[in-house]
Amino acid sequence: MKPNSIRYEKSQNVARIVKNNPPQYGMTKEMLVEMKWAIEDAGQDSDISVIVISADGDGFQLGATVFGEIGDKDWNLSPLEWRDISKFAHTLFRSIETLEKPVIGVAKTGAVGGGLENLHACDFVIASENAKFSQPEVNLGLIAGWGGTQRLTRLVGWRKAKELLLTGVEIDGKEAEAIGLINKAVPIELVDEEVEKLCDRLKSCAPVAWSYT
Repeated sequence: MKPNSIRYEKSQNVARIVKNNPPQYGMTKEMLVEMKWAIEDAGQDSDISVIVISADGDGFQLGATVFGEIGDKDWNLSPLEWRDISKFAHTLFRSIETLEKPVIGVAKTGAVGGGLENLHACDFVIASENAKFSQPEVNLGLIAGWGGTQRLTRLVGWRKAKELLLTGVEIDGKEAEAIGLINKAVPIELVDEEVEKLCDRLKSCAPVAWSYT
């Protein structure tokens, strides 16, 4: 496959999936298909130890702009269209979650909606201190339908998950780290350095031990 919505790069035992569909960097249908292909390729490549998922530009990971591609501009989807999109995204995120190699999600300036649900499935998440995170689906008459209602509860606990999911409130990187939504929040100019440090640390570990863990 020759991807269009992502850049897929492999070097020094690290596979990098970079969302490359400006200006929104949202989860389009094309994006979901290409990311699934890249995850499968990285998982099967014996030279790859770590996978990094990020966004180009300012690094903000938007949500499910895929809905704007189907039906009319009001997202008037049929039940079958809703089902097919949700099943595909669930399969993709589950494959990220269960991959026997560590996956690092990077959000320099934040993530929202389906973009944040993508990060929920990663093993590690690095972001900037001023990054913005939210699950705003309730403001659109929707739910966090790509696993957010399940993974968020496991990540941050029942009470905090309810607050985020039922109010759509936005939090910054510092709070996200404090509640366990992400692993580490650093100044934005240090995000790339922090990701490289984590990659180097992970590459020194035993792959078979990862898979059993």
